[in-house]
Amino acid sequence: SEKTDASSTNVEIASKGEQYQAIGLVENTAGNLWYKVKAKNGTTGYMYAGDTTYIAQTISDIEGSGITAPTTHKAGAIYALTGTVSATYNQLTAVSAYVYAGNSEQGSRETGASASVSGNSYSLGGSAIDNQTEFNKLPVGTHTYVVWASYKNYYAKSATSVGTNTGETGVYKATFSVVSGSSSHTCDKGTYMYFEAVHPHRSCYKCSVCGTIWAVDGTSNYYDACTECTSSKMPGKPVLQFSSNGTDAAPVTFTWASTVNTTHYNMWIRKKNSSGEWESYEHLTYISSGVTRTLPTGEYRFELQSYNSNAWMDDGTDWAHALGDYVYLTINCYCSYTDIVTQEATCTQPGVLTYICSKCGASYTETIAATGNHSYVGKVTTEAYCGGTGTKTYTCSGCGACYTETIPATGAHSWGAWTTTEAATCEWEGTQSRTCYICGSEETRTIPATGHDY
Repeated sequence: SEKTDASSTNVEIASKGEQYQAIGLVENTAGNLWYKVKAKNGTTGYMYAGDTTYIAQTISDIEGSGITAPTTHKAGAIYALTGTVSATYNQLTAVSAYVYAGNSEQGSRETGASASVSGNSYSLGGSAIDNQTEFNKLPVGTHTYVVWASYKNYYAKSATSVGTNTGETGVYKATFSVVSGSSSHTCDKGTYMYFEAVHPHRSCYKCSVCGTIWAVDGTSNYYDACTECTSSKMPGKPVLQFSSNGTDAAPVTFTWASTVNTTHYNMWIRKKNSSGEWESYEHLTYISSGVTRTLPTGEYRFELQSYNSNAWMDDGTDWAHALGDYVYLTINCYCSYTDIVTQEATCTQPGVLTYICSKCGASYTETIAATGNHSYVGKVTTEAYCGGTGTKTYTCSGCGACYTETIPATGAHSWGAWTTTEAATCEWEGTQSRTCYICGSEETRTIPATGHDY
């Protein structure tokens, strides 16, 4: 229930260790967290967070639809953005669209903008981002258009404590060429391109007017269209996958299927810094599927690259390569908790037991039940005496509750000295008395007659 902890109809019995994907997280009026999940039988239900263990976030619901980029764009021409960025379960916080110089987003940023998002969908067409992304100012050459989505989601750290994941994922990427807007020239031999080593069937030049790389071979084919040098030599786009429990206690295993025309694979691991920027964490080269890395806590972005060292890119500056889509992962702390009593329980008041992670400082609390056992200390508040009872009062040192008990009278008088009240004679007995100086009781005794003294 989203309002109480009361049980309702079971929709499915989950086995221990079975994994479910949460589609929501709710807090009821009792302050307890429940995951909203899609059961294996297709129905929607709820799982008490205290009975689950968070593994990792899922961002596969964040996607772009209808987004396009030009294949070839004339310099100075305006290009209108299209498409929508949306998320089904994650919360979008921002959308960005940028154009970078070169064949990847590793180049310098040339134009584009970012906008905050408060819902689960953002339309690029006619947006503030569209107005600020100026394709008409891009120079002749190769460019890469990338659309990003920043997101936020929540998970249960404990039955009553909420954790937050944030990150950024790419939803669209395309490389395109900007060519000269003028078509009133014939490409010249501006710059000789050294492609003979991998391009023996033609000589290539870069036009000084429009930047087009073309071939002098008696045909109309440009270098970009040469199936011998590009299509048949370009490696396939790699698709990176990983398996991880989402914590720093176990390694992340990276896997991918082999791609065509590929001699080796490289991978960039970047980590988000305190300023929200992605900085290089590690560059892996000549790696194989199944490589593992144990990563400290933080947000990571991975990019797998397939390379063909037997061919070159169009500009001749690097081996032919294909870039895979960004893959993101948040590594959380596998907490090692130490418990500390931060508030002692008393006979009537509950206490607090605080668990603190020795690695990241995360904490949560548990209630220590009231002991229900008073700790009484007794004190005589009225002394008993020979003729009267006394009182002993017992007071709880924890809560102040008290009760009394009666101290019996001692029965032992504290007598004064005997005093003769009637003197004895030779024929008659006398009398003496004494008095208890505590209670005033009086005791008498007879004095024998003295007898005649002739």
